[in-house]
Amino acid sequence: MATKKSTVELDVKRLAIASAGTLALCALLLAVFSALYGVGNNLVAVISSLWGGYGPSAYGIGVGVIWGLIDGAIIGAVFAWIYNNAHSLS
Repeated sequence: MATKKSTVELDVKRLAIASAGTLALCALLLAVFSALYGVGNNLVAVISSLWGGYGPSAYGIGVGVIWGLIDGAIIGAVFAWIYNNAHSLS
């Protein structure tokens, strides 16, 4: 009896969209809590060194959401692509 291989692949587009939304929401919430309560100021400073314009202000929150959408989409798509290609090799 031959064993059947299970093929599970990630949808690159859907994972990119989900990752983009998740990272953008996290960036938004972090900046809002930093602006309102002073929580996470050190993390905002670290992220703002990578994402130009990000910070605990209205402008910085908007910039952070845009950066989060872009970076999240790239990270999600690359992860799904690597997973699918590595999974097909095994």
